[in-house]
Amino acid sequence: MGRIRWEIHPMAALLLALWYFFDEQGTVAALAPAAAVHELGHTVALSLFHAPVTRLSLGMFGLRMDYRAALTDGQTAICAVAGPAAGALWALAAWEIGGAFFRLSAILSLGLTLFNLLPVFPLDGGRILEALAGRKWAGRISWVVAATAALCGAALLGRFGLMAPPAMGLWLLFCQWRRVGARLTDVVS
Repeated sequence: MGRIRWEIHPMAALLLALWYFFDEQGTVAALAPAAAVHELGHTVALSLFHAPVTRLSLGMFGLRMDYRAALTDGQTAICAVAGPAAGALWALAAWEIGGAFFRLSAILSLGLTLFNLLPVFPLDGGRILEALAGRKWAGRISWVVAATAALCGAALLGRFGLMAPPAMGLWLLFCQWRRVGARLTDVVS
């Protein structure tokens, strides 16, 4: 097994540190094992297909995992679903362990799992969709889901004053633009 190169964007480190500093409920600490188990699920699946992880990069828009191998569409779908599956198992286990910390970790893990299953890039659901439906259809659906998430987030902001849903919706839209912004004709043609 080769070495894994670890990278962290300075701004991501700063935001994580600020979040931790101002986090009175302990969500950062409770989210850490949920995120770790999620990524471990991907790593285990990749290793089963002899696709070693070569780089983990924490950036402004999440964690990116690079690996060395060419996977089939089916293998890609399995590796993509392995993270949310591991996260769902962690949610069940943490809930059963009980206590405030583990219950919070279970809730966050379930939220992370459900969010990651949205059929939109760069989330796991988008990768699963691409493996099953092809790049063109996955791209179209991804734009629609991201736009719907942004609109629903705006409605939640207006109705309840919730900041996270519109931020997530806008982030998903930004990811679509980054991914295919220069090739919009591929999505709309």
